[in-house]
Amino acid sequence: MQLKSKNNIIIGVLHLREFPVKKDIGVIKKIKQKAFADLSSLQLGGIDIVIIENEFDGPKSPYGEFLTVQQKKIMFEIVKFLKPYIIVPFGFCVLLNDYKTALLLAKKFGGTFIRLDTFVDNVERISDGIKIFPDSDSIIKFRKDISAENVEIWADIHVKHTKLLDKKTIKESAKQAVYSGADKLIITGTWTGKPPKIKDILQAKKACPRVPIIAGSGIDCKNIFEYHNFINEYIVGSAFKKNGKVNIDKVRKIVSAKNIRFL
Repeated sequence: MQLKSKNNIIIGVLHLREFPVKKDIGVIKKIKQKAFADLSSLQLGGIDIVIIENEFDGPKSPYGEFLTVQQKKIMFEIVKFLKPYIIVPFGFCVLLNDYKTALLLAKKFGGTFIRLDTFVDNVERISDGIKIFPDSDSIIKFRKDISAENVEIWADIHVKHTKLLDKKTIKESAKQAVYSGADKLIITGTWTGKPPKIKDILQAKKACPRVPIIAGSGIDCKNIFEYHNFINEYIVGSAFKKNGKVNIDKVRKIVSAKNIRFL
């Protein structure tokens, strides 16, 4: 038996191509063109929310924990270009963990949330060894300082591509994140394309039953049904792509699958 559910939400990721080290008008134009094409495919395909994120290819990130002044200017320029074409709620994820830039973007352009890969977990990135020690108090304070308290914080816990530097269970991280000010929790698998374990989602829900949980990786039109009884928000990025570009048919396939719940 199939039952339509109106509550399931697909959050599409708009990956911005890697920024040049120095301002390069030609490269930035290409970034804008691809971003516009991908945004169009995401929205026409029916996604509910979009996350704008600075992406990179290859084993080593060109981004430190915080963007350089030049990288920050580029991201603001790209978002300014895209803003008139965005017709769904949107937010920002600024890699590696630049909460200041993310919050400033949200405040300036009307974003409703930011995604933070790290909020309460101290981690080391597996690919390049970069260690991140987030300060949730500073994040909350900065949000207040710029009068952006209406911008939600969506916090990853035990995030993909990293190893924890502290011995904490996912329940402990969930409780700490919510206590520190997270509005939603994101659970990922271990790597891009790897879905979260249902047991991890259940542990986080048990620890924080009133806080929405989002599946943050590895969701596609085949496995989305496995999560329907536990959560109703899904971040989808790589599953929408074909040859590095967002494919509208892939978007529509997952969007059409999101509303089917098996009993």
